[in-house]
Amino acid sequence: MAVDFLKSQKTGKVPLVMYVLDVILAIVLTRNLWSFIMSIQSVKIILYNPDQGIQYLYLLLSSIYISYSTMLTMMTLQSAKKESWRAAARRMLVIGVMGFVNEFLSIGTPVMLFRETMIVVTIAYIILFLPGVRKYYTPPLSEDKSILAWIRYILIKPKDWNYVYTFNYNKEKD
Repeated sequence: MAVDFLKSQKTGKVPLVMYVLDVILAIVLTRNLWSFIMSIQSVKIILYNPDQGIQYLYLLLSSIYISYSTMLTMMTLQSAKKESWRAAARRMLVIGVMGFVNEFLSIGTPVMLFRETMIVVTIAYIILFLPGVRKYYTPPLSEDKSILAWIRYILIKPKDWNYVYTFNYNKEKD
């Protein structure tokens, strides 16, 4: 019984390449905070030109969301939970879409442009899909899945039957 318990515990260190991802996310965070500061400084444009005001408002809100999701990813990525990996992959996908929209709305502001965003997202996905990183996020006592299964896990969360419990109560009284 003690041997099964020891096998079920997760041991190991965080892969070194994850620290590279943390540095990349710190750069993204710094860039978006700079974008936030520049958007705040141009608030007076909202009063004078409503069309550009809506664009600046979107850039402001997107920089806030991207900064929030980047900080959240940096805080939860070091845990060995598979859900943390999934959340990081989903956030990178959202950051990529927002970078695409920011490319069309940039009005001379120092937002992270689509090319830069796609480079960051691509590097993040390469790091997240490395075999050592996937093994780090694989729960103990479970087999390694294919890359296709990990991609499906980003989009659809399958029901994990290993952790589903059912309680059957006998309706008859003794």
